[in-house]
Amino acid sequence: MHEKEIVAIAERVKAVAEEMVYPDPLPAGGQKIIGGTQPTMSFALPDAGDEMLARLIADRLYPKWSDKFSEKHIAGRLNALLLEAAESRDTSAVEAGVRRLVADYEAFGTEYLVLQP
Repeated sequence: MHEKEIVAIAERVKAVAEEMVYPDPLPAGGQKIIGGTQPTMSFALPDAGDEMLARLIADRLYPKWSDKFSEKHIAGRLNALLLEAAESRDTSAVEAGVRRLVADYEAFGTEYLVLQP
């Protein structure tokens, strides 16, 4: 994958991470996580963030990666990246995570041997 495309995907994931908020039962429920002060092991996405993430997967990643990854797998990996950002309350690790995801996609190669009688 081209370097500019990797950076563009990372920027879109960072934009989604900027939308993350603390879940409602927490004292800071509804407040932005990035730049927040409370540690957290969970996050919530408002409608705008959820729509941005769904559009990134459906329009940008899944059409190109459907030969190797399912839509659910891509969403799970991106949610793991968002959780890393929520735990550190910073988006600095997002680009490295996107690079790992792209590297896993490019290195993925499963061959099946089918024996027919």
